[in-house]
Amino acid sequence: MPFFDTQRQRAAWLILVLGLALVWALWPFSTGLIGAPVLYVVFAPVQRELVRRIRPSIAAGIVVLLAIVLVVAPTASIVGVIATEAQDMAASIIKSPLLARLRELRVGPYQVGAQLEALGTSLVSWAGSSALGLIGTATRFGIQLTITFFGLYYLLVAPDHAWRSLRPYIPFSSASA
Repeated sequence: MPFFDTQRQRAAWLILVLGLALVWALWPFSTGLIGAPVLYVVFAPVQRELVRRIRPSIAAGIVVLLAIVLVVAPTASIVGVIATEAQDMAASIIKSPLLARLRELRVGPYQVGAQLEALGTSLVSWAGSSALGLIGTATRFGIQLTITFFGLYYLLVAPDHAWRSLRPYIPFSSASA
């Protein structure tokens, strides 16, 4: 039995390969893509209340701003506190009198303090290079949040259209969905 016998089999394999490539390309953003429906479930009641009074697009914008304030602001403040505390800890360790005593530490003929100081220098160097990785992580997180909030906006503006578009791909019966 030949593998790519018919035009239909070749098309099916091409669709499978393209689908896998799409999943692979979107995988880093999956958190953002999943976050939009989660936030929609949380903020849909607020949207329904606002739509009674104002246009749906303006209500969706207000709800997205509310979601940004409630999600991003606490996260940013926690990250800021952690960064400040880490800087203070590093400064206090460098100025510590214990570190000065450790520099002079000798065990027999060996200068253990110098070894510990070299270890500390390499640790500070590692922390500096890790900060660069932290910037990359923060950038990815920002992109994911952007995807999440754009998705939330469009789910709030046209939830029925989004449901009709996705319904054929969800493996539940119509009665339970």
